[in-house]
Amino acid sequence: MGSYGENNLAATATSAWYQLPPRSPDRPLVVVSAAGAIWSYKEDGDFIYGQSLKLQWGVTGPDGRIQPLGQVFPIDIGPQPAWRNLRFPLAWAPPEADVARIVAYDPNLSPEQWFAFTPPRVPVLESLQRLIGSATPVLMDIATAANFPCQRPFSEHLGIAELPQYRILPDHKQTAASSNLWQSSSTGGPFLFTQALLRTSTIATYLRGDWYRDWGSVEQYHRLVPADQAPDAVVEEGVITVPGWGRPGPIRALP
Repeated sequence: MGSYGENNLAATATSAWYQLPPRSPDRPLVVVSAAGAIWSYKEDGDFIYGQSLKLQWGVTGPDGRIQPLGQVFPIDIGPQPAWRNLRFPLAWAPPEADVARIVAYDPNLSPEQWFAFTPPRVPVLESLQRLIGSATPVLMDIATAANFPCQRPFSEHLGIAELPQYRILPDHKQTAASSNLWQSSSTGGPFLFTQALLRTSTIATYLRGDWYRDWGSVEQYHRLVPADQAPDAVVEEGVITVPGWGRPGPIRALP
């Protein structure tokens, strides 16, 4: 749902109420996936301009009626206008709150001022170590490798690379300015084979206890062709002596 392309009238939306689960350490956030220009505040109180998308808390009375409580702006680490996960810590909710809903208002008719959003959810979080473990091959960008000593970089031996199952990226700016450049296929980086053989999906991640932090992200790799149809190569190792002028065949097909 959203206001993209609706530039004649102010757009407003109030969702249905959604039940909040019991409070637990592994469910610290209400999350809304959203895109566009959205008003939010940084940790230091500075604001990011956009349109109003708030989460409103509520409490269910004995008669089943819901009493609205306070509204809060999201934590939005950006970047705008891409799709990202807005964070609403459950610690912000009144103790009696047991439901929540989205209240959105976009009075700005500028084509750049729009938003889109999904229903709220309360994800169950687990540590990256529990998700990936220490045996799974991982492509770790150079800016993140030192921070994840428990994860195993994918191996490369005799010119043959192991296909990674995950990628750990730094924050958005570092990824755009550095990682995606030196790892690119045009410079002979690992994207040369990951982009040819794998597709990616992004796993929503958060830095525990620091919801304002853009720490980085995690991507999961999926084979374009299943392993049973494209099995791993069988490597035959050996030593052979050849003269310096030997040329058993071209590396590339000649025209």
